[in-house]
This record gives sequence, structure tokens and C-alpha cells, in this order.
Amino acid sequence: MKIIFLQSSYRGIYPYLERAIIQAFQKQKVDVITVPHPIKVSNIIELIKKEQPDCVFSLIGRKNRKLLQLLQHIPVKKVGWFLEDPYFMEETIPFTSVIDIVFTVEENAQKIYEEFGHNHSHYLPLGYDDSVYYQQMTLNTDFHSNICLVGFPYSQRVELVKQITKKTKWDLLVIGQGWARETKNWKNRPRMINRWISPEQVAIYYSNSKLILNPHREVVAWNKQKHQQDLASSPNNRTFEAAACNTLQITNYRAGISHLFHSHCSIPMYSSIRERLEMIDSLLNNEKERNSEAKKAADYVQMEHTFANRIKTIKEIILSHRQ
Repeated sequence: MKIIFLQSSYRGIYPYLERAIIQAFQKQKVDVITVPHPIKVSNIIELIKKEQPDCVFSLIGRKNRKLLQLLQHIPVKKVGWFLEDPYFMEETIPFTSVIDIVFTVEENAQKIYEEFGHNHSHYLPLGYDDSVYYQQMTLNTDFHSNICLVGFPYSQRVELVKQITKKTKWDLLVIGQGWARETKNWKNRPRMINRWISPEQVAIYYSNSKLILNPHREVVAWNKQKHQQDLASSPNNRTFEAAACNTLQITNYRAGISHLFHSHCSIPMYSSIRERLEMIDSLLNNEKERNSEAKKAADYVQMEHTFANRIKTIKEIILSHRQ
């Protein structure tokens, strides 16, 4: 099998994801030809004629007009993995008209793509890179914390951190660009690293924390005239990354987490401010339970939720469309 991997040109985490996914394809004995974006239409068409790939594959994030226009001119099967669903559906819907096989990280988005008439859309959570995310203990106390939260300061995360700093004396470390701005007027501020850090660094911070906070972004309603329901029900990629580092995480309730982890292990989920503070207090004071549940989750994601698992699924579906 041969694919052209069209790089997306998105920044931040995307270059890391693309590298890990390309390596996973290669481990599946897929011949991967990597093409940077932007690229002229004439150049990629010439490459397609020369290489005769089974498909062109790309990660789809937010609005990218140049990428959309390029995909419209590609004469072979196009496959896209939509990584920002369901938060920017207005921007991703146009891609479904030019992409033959759609994979989305949000189960509810897949249902909407079907409503729009896309017959080959599939729900596929992101997964994680097991060469980066695994338990990595260190004696360097800079990486140690009782509670660690990595991510952008969306309002739900800010609210949680504010409650913890206001009502407790727990050792809390927050990491991500924007936290200094959000907390500048607080009386009690958490420890923080006010910048984006690499996945390799995240794994070390996760491994050396007693507990990881993984509050998902706010639930959204898209196309209010037609879709009044809450859309976000599936886990984010940090669900798998945190579990892989053998540290227990807690998160807000999402049905997709229960579906994916049901009967294998338990990821504690809360539904209210009071519940989450009580849950954190209980787990911080119960090392045995914390470590036991963390080990179950780590073992499970290593078996079922690596990029190797995901790319195996993608490969099988692409090959089924040959027939």
C-alpha cells in the first residue's frame, strides 16, 4: 500500500502528530510519501501520476482554504482525519464534500456528516504515541506535583483551577500558554509554566504527578436551528496520553470515555464543583487506589489506543475501498 501524506501546515501539536502518524503507517508496511503544504496543484498531480498512490491522506484541523482548494483538484482517493471536531463544524463541513473517507475524533460529528450525506465517515479517537507517552520517573523535583493540568486555559479549566487555589492548599501545577494572563489578579495563584511545552516534556510532568486533571473543553451546540443537542461526547487525546504515563486522571463527564473504557478500567469523572473537589481529596489520600486504577488504565491504552492501533484501522478501511 502506498499513500501520499499531505502535511497540513497547522502549527502547535500538529507537526508532532504528523510525525507519529507517519511512523505508525510505516510500521504497518505502508509506503509513505510526505509532501509539504502548500504545494502547487500541478506539482502534486505530477507526483500522483508518477507514484500511483492508493490515496492522499491529511489531518484536518480548522479552516484552511488553501488546503481545501488543493484537495478539490486531487484526482485520487482522499482521506482525512478531522482532529478539531466538534468545535469548528462550520469550518470542517466543507471538507467533507471533497474527502472520500472521513475519520473524526468526535462520535457526534460522524453522525452529522452522515446527515449531510457522507457515506464513508468513521468515528476514530486520536490515540497516542507510545514512543513518547509512557511512565518516566525522575528525581528532579521541578517535574513533581500533587496535581498537574496541561492545556490551554479554557473557561472550564480556569474555573476548576480557581476553585482549587481558593479552597485548598494542594500543590497544583498548570502548564500552557495563557495561564499567567488568566490568573494575574488572583490572590492565590498555582505554580505554572506559562508556555506551550513539547509532548516529551508533558510525559515527564504527567509521570511525576500524583493526579492529572483533564477537564475537556466546553460542550458546544452547532447549527442551533437543527442541532440543539450538546455535541462533545468523546474523549480528547490527553485521556490516552495521561493514562499511558501510569498516573490517574480525573475529568468531567463524557459518555465516550465510559464507552471506550467500560469494564476494562475506571477513569474518575465528575459532574459538579463539589464532586470534583471531593474526588481529588479522596484520591490524593488513597495512594493504593490511585496507583491501582492508574496501572489498569495504562495497560489498557497500551493494548487498545496507540497510534499503531488507529493506523491499523485506517489502513484496513482504506484497503476495503479498493474492492
